[in-house]
Amino acid sequence: MPTTAWLFDLYPLGDRMVLWFLGADGRPLRLEDDFAYRLFLSGPRQRLRGLAQNLGRRGWLRRAFFTTGRELVSGEDLPVLALELTAYAFLSPLRGLLGKLEDRFQIYNADLDLAAYYLYARGLHPCLWYELDQADGRLRAASPLEDPFAPEISLPPLTTLHLGLARDPLIPLSRGNALTLSWEGRTLEVEAAGPEDLVRQVARVLRDLDPDLILSDWGDEEILPVLWDLSRRRRLALPLDREPGPVPRKPVHGRSYFSYGRIVYQGPSLPLFGRWHVDRRNSFFYREAGLMGLAQIARLGQMPLQQAARTSPGTLITSMQLARAVADGVLIPWRKADPERFKSAGELLTIDKGGLSFMPPIGVFADVAELDFASMYPTIMTIHNISPETVNCACCAGKVGEGAKGRGPLPPPPHPISANLRISVQLTISLKYLFVTASCVEAPLNPERFDANFSNTH
Repeated sequence: MPTTAWLFDLYPLGDRMVLWFLGADGRPLRLEDDFAYRLFLSGPRQRLRGLAQNLGRRGWLRRAFFTTGRELVSGEDLPVLALELTAYAFLSPLRGLLGKLEDRFQIYNADLDLAAYYLYARGLHPCLWYELDQADGRLRAASPLEDPFAPEISLPPLTTLHLGLARDPLIPLSRGNALTLSWEGRTLEVEAAGPEDLVRQVARVLRDLDPDLILSDWGDEEILPVLWDLSRRRRLALPLDREPGPVPRKPVHGRSYFSYGRIVYQGPSLPLFGRWHVDRRNSFFYREAGLMGLAQIARLGQMPLQQAARTSPGTLITSMQLARAVADGVLIPWRKADPERFKSAGELLTIDKGGLSFMPPIGVFADVAELDFASMYPTIMTIHNISPETVNCACCAGKVGEGAKGRGPLPPPPHPISANLRISVQLTISLKYLFVTASCVEAPLNPERFDANFSNTH
């Protein structure tokens, strides 16, 4: 019997993908789907056969076959060897092996995120309502019930647990700080007498409430890593995840990077399995757009919500391009090295003004004036409806020009005092959409199968 449900979460486990759906009543549903990671190699056929046989003897491959894919730059069909892995655990050592063979082969689709690759290949979008065909805990088919690019979005009822620190975040949990847990209008402050007591009280709330979403402040940096570490060292049960069995957890450490003249710190992340954890202080999208906006971002970018919450707009746009490439059979180069051609200083000043920033001198200065203005990118999106999801969109296929007008308020008229201050701003917009003209290629196309010395080859 068909089931209507909302795609909530997904993650790889062993040799399959685990998907969590929420029904209209908020009840969770766990399903599994067989999905083999597939990457491609091009090069001399004899060498490719030998590599496949070697990997087959190691037990890394489910099957290997020759097929064709579309080369990114030329658009021509390219003969390639497709490799399907037996389990996801072999992906990391295979990447290490292929890294030593880059001078012999061209490697494609080798570094895609597992969950995102599954969504690309199946044509699924998270945070979307589906009609499911499922049996015995297995997903057979999922038919979307709404347009993933629709401007409106609806969520099923979510049970939310708010998690925070009672005192200054500089005070560690083990040195006098306390936890605050809030749900359904109730607030509990946990001042534990010891580590065991702290873990047990949090575990009791998690078991009783079974939240869909843990919304925290300082959760990624201060709270969940401490609780998880205490539970492991003290061997105490802490049901952070809904996944019933053990899951391989690898926390992502924080990093600092330089962007637009300033140092930006991206905190660590500790996503959960089967439920969401969003740290409000560690998510740009949640701070700017809230939960509804974050769900829509995950849907458009075809990326699990917890991953989307901790990423940048550029990464989401790249994910949209990768999804289009996989759908159209375009081969995605591994470690793509396509440097921009050399430009003179005059050319850069003429055509690269968007990336030009002047670094101020370091020091302390008096009588400094600041000229502030509204950010140009959001203004362009609001007034002219130009953004990644509206480029060549189906709804505007018959229109010519900037896109739909009247989507946002007009800019206010200039202040009279600015009559004597004339600022000329020239803005050049270059929208590069790599995969617009590509057409679909079925894969595999008449694969030429060959015998290899491993039992699983078809």
